[in-house]
Amino acid sequence: MLRPGDAAPALQVQPVFGTQIRLPPIQGQGATLLLLVRRLGCPFAKESLALAQEWFSEFDRLGVTVVAITQSGIELARDFVPRHQLLFPLATDPEGSVRERYEIEHVGMEKALMGALAARGPHGVLNAVLAHRWLPGTDVQNRPHGQLPAEFLVSREGELRYVHYAESISDMPDMEALLACATEGSEGC
Repeated sequence: MLRPGDAAPALQVQPVFGTQIRLPPIQGQGATLLLLVRRLGCPFAKESLALAQEWFSEFDRLGVTVVAITQSGIELARDFVPRHQLLFPLATDPEGSVRERYEIEHVGMEKALMGALAARGPHGVLNAVLAHRWLPGTDVQNRPHGQLPAEFLVSREGELRYVHYAESISDMPDMEALLACATEGSEGC
């Protein structure tokens, strides 16, 4: 697993809309917050993206580029971005190459659901499913169920300042901790 202080793995992604994004950032660019989410049909992925949307202006004010990468295919992502009015780039990684570079665990459906049940309880999982109108089998496309979420804050020098690998599909990004870490001169990221 990657740790704070490690060099960010090199990455070039093409968002659904917009220009290509590189990590480490091109010299002169600010830090990058990289959110790796599950498939867009997953209620917890939708919840993570909604949370990032709520906090977007705070990161933007600090000059931090927010980028989300999903396991979903390009067609679904092209529909998702305008429907949910995302203010930040969303890229797709259906083959899992970003997941592999960033050493993110791949889990089956049983482990994914058991982790969510343990973290949120049956009512929490049901509420997330109902809130995002998700049904089992949606957006699966005959692929394994995928990755656990993860968040990385990459400094302008290309160093990982913040690393979080989720333990459950229902883990949400700690936006306060990420924002604190993104603030220049912050300690203890």
